[in-house]
Amino acid sequence: MDQENISQDSIELLHECDKGIQMGLSAMHQVADKISDDQFRSVLEKSRNTHENLKDKIQSLLQKYGQESDAPNPLLSGMSYLSTNLKIALDAEDTTIADLLTDGCDMGIKSLRKYLNEYERAGDEIKDLCRKIISAEEELRNQLKAFL
Repeated sequence: MDQENISQDSIELLHECDKGIQMGLSAMHQVADKISDDQFRSVLEKSRNTHENLKDKIQSLLQKYGQESDAPNPLLSGMSYLSTNLKIALDAEDTTIADLLTDGCDMGIKSLRKYLNEYERAGDEIKDLCRKIISAEEELRNQLKAFL
């Protein structure tokens, strides 16, 4: 393995982690004020804090590699925003919100696992961060089961 490939894989994986964490945080912010159950709101707030901390680590590593944060795909973000708002407008129950967030967690986990395999030459620090994001998503998904 040459150093150039390791660095490029690290950068690519880091950018994918960045986009994923931004999408997750956006979804959490979008639904937070629509949740009626205090315990559910607390679970989401704790997860948002965890995700914000992970985002800060991503930002720090992006700077270390001389990179800037990329916005998620605007088409995907827009579609997600519209879909979420439509589903909540039709049924603003906490169960609907938990279902939407669970689906988001599943997509995030699947995507990040794919990128972790695709960018196998990424540095250990980046891979570990990616695994931490996956773990945070899995933990949130498991906690959301109580609200489905």
